[in-house]
Amino acid sequence: MIFKHFGDKNKPVIILIHGGELSYWMWKPQIEIFKNKYYIVTPILDGNGECSDRNFESIKDCAAKIIDYVNNNFNGKVLAICGLSLGAQITVEILSQSNNIAEKSIIESAMVIPIKFYEIFMRLFINSTYFFSKRRWFVKLQAKKVCIPKDMFEDYYRDNKKISKKSLINMVINNARYTLPMSFKNNKCKILVVYGEKEYSVIKKSAQLIHKSAYDSNLITIPGCGHGASIKLPNDIINIMRKLFEVDR
Repeated sequence: MIFKHFGDKNKPVIILIHGGELSYWMWKPQIEIFKNKYYIVTPILDGNGECSDRNFESIKDCAAKIIDYVNNNFNGKVLAICGLSLGAQITVEILSQSNNIAEKSIIESAMVIPIKFYEIFMRLFINSTYFFSKRRWFVKLQAKKVCIPKDMFEDYYRDNKKISKKSLINMVINNARYTLPMSFKNNKCKILVVYGEKEYSVIKKSAQLIHKSAYDSNLITIPGCGHGASIKLPNDIINIMRKLFEVDR
């Protein structure tokens, strides 16, 4: 795992965890806004982007590496940890493993209710389309599906070509099987649980479950948006982040 840094290390630390098949570049709008006031750390998950030479293993493995990094570099505590999709699942796992690691958190579009058919379908999809996944035309179709902005397409295309089939399958398996840990309720940080109005029902149900299980949380629905508001509507998410980061400070 690689950790990118932006801003002054002496300022409050915010960790932004990207989604699957993406990288730190998905957070560029947020980094640009917050880097002067906060120290932004963006892990590149194993199996993705510049870390594609190492296979993605598991959500728990990624969470443990980020916790170790925080312990070794920031005395075990940061201002906030935020994640999207797979990154949000990793955020949930971090908060479950380490009760006092963050003051605040944003968990966006995390699935914590397992769905077996999704894992089976995605395994078949990856096995049947992996050959095409290195082709520009196919990546363009995928980019349109997940609403990658035009100015991020070259990053998306470059990084998608590097991802191994094993990493893709491991990400799908972990994503589909992940369940909310019992220990999650023990974390006392202030949490915003975010999801799009047009998300799949399992994401909406997961958001409700996370919200009900959290010690201190608010549930936020992004109107008219599907999966990935941080990419599709960065300004909306930036406004949510700004309010969370600045409250009580």
